[in-house]
Amino acid sequence: MVESRPSISWAVLLIVALGVFAAAWAVFRIDPWGEGRTVEPIPPIDDSLIGYSESAQWPTGLQQPTSLAVDPEGRVFVGGDRKVVVLGFDGKSAGASIELSDDPYCLAWADQRHSEPNRLYVGLQDRIEVRSSDGRLLAAWNPPDAKAHFTSVAVGEEDLFVADSGNRVVWRFDPSSGAVRGEIGRRDPQRKILGFVITNLDYFDIAIGADGLLYVVNPRLLRVEAFTREGEFRSSWGSGSTDLAGFCGCCNPTDLAALPDGRFITAEKGLTRVKLYSGQGRLETVVAGPQHLAETPADLALLPDGRVLVLDAASRSVRVFVARDRRNTLN
Repeated sequence: MVESRPSISWAVLLIVALGVFAAAWAVFRIDPWGEGRTVEPIPPIDDSLIGYSESAQWPTGLQQPTSLAVDPEGRVFVGGDRKVVVLGFDGKSAGASIELSDDPYCLAWADQRHSEPNRLYVGLQDRIEVRSSDGRLLAAWNPPDAKAHFTSVAVGEEDLFVADSGNRVVWRFDPSSGAVRGEIGRRDPQRKILGFVITNLDYFDIAIGADGLLYVVNPRLLRVEAFTREGEFRSSWGSGSTDLAGFCGCCNPTDLAALPDGRFITAEKGLTRVKLYSGQGRLETVVAGPQHLAETPADLALLPDGRVLVLDAASRSVRVFVARDRRNTLN
């Protein structure tokens, strides 16, 4: 005799499956990466906490704008679509576009403080092009490693630093020859260097601070780290949090810009927040929030008068933000 078994309806199975999924999703929301960190509901940004207002929007004429750089003498360079568009500080065209052989990922301008002044450094995915002030190609530097994926360029007084998300390091170049002088950030516990943890190769930014240190976004650790030009770790600031002062998500901030007075502007993906921090990493105000930007900013830059430039790929424009309170300006 065959023992009869109770039948289980598909409806019951479906309910059980949905319950398991809901429980798993709840755990993921509480600790998405299994590291004991709690993700709380995202608070809205109140307008009273925003210290900047949008003053202009400059069309770029680019389908996929990717990068920004500023010449303090009056030009803004916007990269994308295998070229660099040149704008004035009023957003109008300030010269012919610079044609490139590939899409630019990052730009940097060397001013008079640099050992090789009046040069535009163009970071393609796997090489650096050196351009004159009128766009002529002066040199092209090959990558130090075949896995190179260049995402950011920063100009020091005597060095050129290039962020390479493919190799998870920052390369230090001799700007006169293109020779590699060293690398920064590779994991070394004895030197208190944790190593750069990068989950998205497109987000790995650097900037030179007013103190001369190299500031590097460590995306997965949700913080900004400071190094000497020789690669010695000095300090870090930032933490993972849904609070306005923190960085939320898997890998933020996406972009970093340094002000001459020692403060920093950051941008985040997911929440699309642009914020102003003190040199010690204390939040001072919000520049723009989700109500201003539909997508993650493609890049950030600063004008000498304190205006913040946000490259908005969604509108294909440069969004210009000015401080409401004079205490947030550079003057």
